[in-house]
Amino acid sequence: MVQFRKSKKFGPVRLSASKRGLGVSVGAGPFRVSRGADGKVRRTVRVPGTGIYDTKVIGGSINKQKVTDPKVAKPAPPRKEYSSTTNGLCSIALALMIGIPSINAGFVIGIVVAAFFLLGGVALLFGKSDSGQPSKPRLPTSPGWYPDPYRAGRDRYWTGSEWSSRTR
Repeated sequence: MVQFRKSKKFGPVRLSASKRGLGVSVGAGPFRVSRGADGKVRRTVRVPGTGIYDTKVIGGSINKQKVTDPKVAKPAPPRKEYSSTTNGLCSIALALMIGIPSINAGFVIGIVVAAFFLLGGVALLFGKSDSGQPSKPRLPTSPGWYPDPYRAGRDRYWTGSEWSSRTR
């Protein structure tokens, strides 16, 4: 079987091409985040010079199989949603991992990429969504009366899993 793989590094960004497709990774020093040709997103942490590393899949690929019988189709598990604070801090950390080595090496594209991650992280920390509107509030965890999300000045009953039609 013939194998093929070629990669090219542009500062902290590495592009890879193989028989399976294209992949990209970003990172510097012991940290790297990559998206492979299979669509999976992985993070890798390593101890330089030792050969010791840890890789974990943090995002899945899109399933390309067609389901012909809807009765057989299994519902997708709920996606874990991260808070804007978590996403903002991760974005800022990624900006620092890209930016610091890029500044030291004088790599302009890396500095620009880091600036975008930094600005996005700051925007996420301050709770603004892409539309400029404040982030939507989290749903209550316990049953009870809460301010009505549909009409200001009223309370609506939360059953523990959904909003009821009861208002006061």
